[in-house]
Amino acid sequence: MLKLYRSSLIALVFIAPLITVPVLAQSTPPSDQELENRRRPRDEGIIRQRTSPLDNLEQTFEQNRRPRGEGIRRGAICAISPATDRLQTEAVIWSDRPLFLWRTDPTVIRVTSIQVYNLETNEIAWEKDLAPADQRALFEGNPLQPGQIYVWELAFERQNPTTQTWEPETLSYTFEVLAGDRREQITAGLQQLSGDHTQNTSQDVAISQANYLMQQGLLSDGLQILYRVSTPTPQLSERLQTLTNSVCES
Repeated sequence: MLKLYRSSLIALVFIAPLITVPVLAQSTPPSDQELENRRRPRDEGIIRQRTSPLDNLEQTFEQNRRPRGEGIRRGAICAISPATDRLQTEAVIWSDRPLFLWRTDPTVIRVTSIQVYNLETNEIAWEKDLAPADQRALFEGNPLQPGQIYVWELAFERQNPTTQTWEPETLSYTFEVLAGDRREQITAGLQQLSGDHTQNTSQDVAISQANYLMQQGLLSDGLQILYRVSTPTPQLSERLQTLTNSVCES
């Protein structure tokens, strides 16, 4: 009986080290600093993506633009700005020298001229001849008057698919130039944003001002601010093209 007990004890002595070997082979857990270093690149990338000024701008644009309607069919002309019913719900603008934007298919439509006149007096404020493939024009006349309603008229020629001849047409929209307290408030807001970003580039200031204008429902003015940037980055140019084209899409 004693011999049996001793044999069992010896067997346990030899078996025990074999059981503890896997425990000794475990690797040391990573330190808190190592875990932080592993997480940092991914986390910082997510933060940058969420706080991108251009992403915020596009979100503001989508939240304040007129609800999307039907897309423009081939052979049609899409008037975008200022203050068209495809872009914003209220036909008002802040700028007294607006930017005019439109999209066409130059193979079937050739723009010829643009004209701006006062709705009440019919007095022409500005007119300009256009090249057939032009898709924008900056107002170059005397500043428009706050509180006045104007008409901008785009003249173009459409190719008749049957006769292959070019037939003249026009497309017109009305808009009002902001006046009074609302105009003063927006002017002050733009000036403050310009002063708050004295250390930033002109593009940074433009993005902030455009975002502010779009929050006020003035998407035409927001787009105009962005188009005024003299040397836009490729990222801004691409995003601006996306925003403008989206107005003509369903």
